[in-house]
Amino acid sequence: MAEQPDQRQIELYILGDLPESESERLDELSLTDDGFVERLRATENDLVDAYARGELPSETAQRLKARYLASPRRRDKLRFAQALLALGAGGAATGTKEYVASAPEPPVQASTSRPLWTGWLGALRPGWAFALPAVVALIGAGYLALENLRLRGQMAQANQDRAALEQRERDLERQVEANRSEGAKTADELVQVREQLAQLERDAAAAQHVNPDRARDVQVVAFTLAPPTRSGGAVPSLALPRRSGGVALTLELEADDFPGYRAALKDSGSGAVVWRSGPVKPLAKGQRKAITVRLRPGLLKQGVYNVEVTGLRQGGSPEVIGSYPFRVVVQ
Repeated sequence: MAEQPDQRQIELYILGDLPESESERLDELSLTDDGFVERLRATENDLVDAYARGELPSETAQRLKARYLASPRRRDKLRFAQALLALGAGGAATGTKEYVASAPEPPVQASTSRPLWTGWLGALRPGWAFALPAVVALIGAGYLALENLRLRGQMAQANQDRAALEQRERDLERQVEANRSEGAKTADELVQVREQLAQLERDAAAAQHVNPDRARDVQVVAFTLAPPTRSGGAVPSLALPRRSGGVALTLELEADDFPGYRAALKDSGSGAVVWRSGPVKPLAKGQRKAITVRLRPGLLKQGVYNVEVTGLRQGGSPEVIGSYPFRVVVQ
């Protein structure tokens, strides 16, 4: 079993202060360890709540603001925490230990067994107490509107990042062909760029799952391959339009023996790796388990390909479990 990070390491990971090797290890845990994902989410919520209440040390608050809050989604999360804090306490926090006094502190309750919300309702006038459900509903509607705007902005930013990375990938491929003497270093960077592209594809697929209205705007070709058989048989064909939003490739697994998998797309003629995914978790598909990967537009050409699937196990070496051949017919 991989060594579990302590609370301090998780906080430094959220703030972006961990060394690169440790950050990569925690990235891997966030894909394969559900327990770590829960701890990561709880620590992130605690940091945001402490920032909203002004309970973070000044230096930690500045790092949180400069690095963590650079994301629009995380700024929305902070604004929601501040709105709930203002509703419950009647004031707003600044994000550090410097407070702006906006109302006297509420009196101490005589009995500590009463729920906290009864103190809030007692401090409100009767008319406002009846209006409280409407206020909560209004805050919920505002949060949903902010979430929708965030998803649209995230999709637009992902498209820009994808275009930049694809252009960089083409430049690196030309450099590898033009200068073989420096090919090792450039090839390593090419692998990193392809990994980033794969992550963008997974993020886009997740965003489309959350916002189905947005998914209808992207025309993605869905293609499913059954588990490979020893007897062989006809090679499945994929009819691919010349203009499409890419291919959502689902690979059914004969057995689910690993917590994670990786897929590599190879040209059948040369055996060269055309594309490689990051770690992918299996999902239920009917009576079987399957993994789904997203191939970007323009990656597949006319010809025959093989998808080699490798099982990933914590503390063990990767194991090739099968090869999925298919033919691409561009229409």
